[in-house]
Amino acid sequence: MRKTFGIIILSIYIAVLCVFAAAEYFYQAGKADGDVEKIKIAAFLNPFVSDYRYEIFDQSNPKDIASIKEAIRLEPLKASYHMFYGLELLRDYSKRTRASDQIAFHEIARAYALKPYSAQYKQIYEHDAKPYIVNP
Repeated sequence: MRKTFGIIILSIYIAVLCVFAAAEYFYQAGKADGDVEKIKIAAFLNPFVSDYRYEIFDQSNPKDIASIKEAIRLEPLKASYHMFYGLELLRDYSKRTRASDQIAFHEIARAYALKPYSAQYKQIYEHDAKPYIVNP
């Protein structure tokens, strides 16, 4: 009984490793080829890696906002995700509203708060967000 249980656990462990290896393969291949569909397969196979979600956002045209939001959910302390999300909300003029602008300003402010030593983040915050934040 104990030996069978150990074999089952080992088999599950090997299967999970194979799935994660396949996810990394699809991610690397999709990143090299610029193929968003391969990266989406990687994100499906391993939903715990924020870089997969960011790469979907970065390579998709138009930008996939849901992917960057998911990357932020997976890794909320990564300043670059907040900055890219905020800047993308400001860049897309066709979908801009007051609410989306406020979200963008707060995301830029959050990115700057997470990485205050970055001159680039400070410049973007001072120019694009700080003057417009209603309730800091």
